[in-house]
Amino acid sequence: MKRVVLWFFAAALLLSLVSCQHEIELEPSPYSEGDFDTSGEVALTIEYPVYDDSVTSYRYSVTNNTEETVIFGQQYSIEMLSDGEWKSLPMLEDVGWNDIGYEAAPGETVSNSFSFWPYDFSVVEGTYRLIKTVTLGDGEARLLCREFSVGTSDASGDAPYGYTPMEDLPEEIDLETFDCDLATDAVGSILAGSQDRIAAFLDKVALGTPAMLRLVSLTREGDPILYDIIYENDNFLYRVDQTRDQYAESGETAQGIYEQRYSYLVTDGTYLYLSDYASLDYQYLDDRHLEAGSTVILCLDNFEDGGSLADQVKEMTQQRIADNRTMARYWSEDGTYWVNLTAEKDSFSVSTKGYGVGRTLPAQAGEDVEIFTAQWISSERVQLMFTTQEGSRNWRAVYDLSSESVVFIEERS
Repeated sequence: MKRVVLWFFAAALLLSLVSCQHEIELEPSPYSEGDFDTSGEVALTIEYPVYDDSVTSYRYSVTNNTEETVIFGQQYSIEMLSDGEWKSLPMLEDVGWNDIGYEAAPGETVSNSFSFWPYDFSVVEGTYRLIKTVTLGDGEARLLCREFSVGTSDASGDAPYGYTPMEDLPEEIDLETFDCDLATDAVGSILAGSQDRIAAFLDKVALGTPAMLRLVSLTREGDPILYDIIYENDNFLYRVDQTRDQYAESGETAQGIYEQRYSYLVTDGTYLYLSDYASLDYQYLDDRHLEAGSTVILCLDNFEDGGSLADQVKEMTQQRIADNRTMARYWSEDGTYWVNLTAEKDSFSVSTKGYGVGRTLPAQAGEDVEIFTAQWISSERVQLMFTTQEGSRNWRAVYDLSSESVVFIEERS
């Protein structure tokens, strides 16, 4: 289990998302190969050797094979192999590191994540290396490095995270040989997979590391319905494959593959949800009226220790709402932009990587307004639904990203 030690001084927050893209000549690495510890006493590993260029966060682990406690911080360096030489990437201005320390006891592995966001650098295909300093219990510092590549990869792209895409799966699914993280029958009994695989997925999400979960649920007739939950770029793409359900057309659903994008994983202790609500604790909303989508993906009562899974998600939720005022978030269909709604009832913000804008809607008909939901109507246009303070009128506001303008439309009954 990861143990976090808060050190005494807090540095500036890590994140400066906006940078000018310009040609920068990379400086030679200040390190030689002899500077790195290759003894294996403390090992630095990266989850995948190759990442698709759509991946924005990467998972690394530090394994302590010594008899002393190893400590390391958040800080790291990334270098690129260019013309046969290692080159340092330039940092963004005003980037600092949270002064948080991580402990790895003897024999323990501790994981965290890293990204290119602190750097004034546009990621291209190539070979890179992560460099980290760790400190042993006696105060000895050791420099570790691990190579990885950006290019065509199973970590994303044609075979996301090692799973065959839904569209390419065979018509017949044999659960004895089919690779999934969890399969259940019509009453929730576990047929394949395990709780450990669900917990591993939650661990990655907690670190902001791209990951995928594949679930299978059998209908009463024994037909498999497949569910993929793909976590990338801080959102969850939820895909449902009903092509093998012979009765799918008889109800509200229809045969085919359905997709929906959600913002968060949340739980009420019994069920695990994908949701656009930041929390299912509605006291968190205070008197704020919001409407957001959600869907159940797991019943935690089906596990021997479902409470531990609930605790993982609750911890993520508490950390998130402690540091962020967002109460609901709505992603565009392609996962490029998102809209945040907060306790400020008349305000919203639209963001993407490297871009963000906030707006406050003016009063309508002399009354204050309350935005209660958002809906993307195109890749660059979002519709905000709101009411006046007394609820006497419903309005729509359409925000256009290209012109950064708002058009108001009154809804009349």
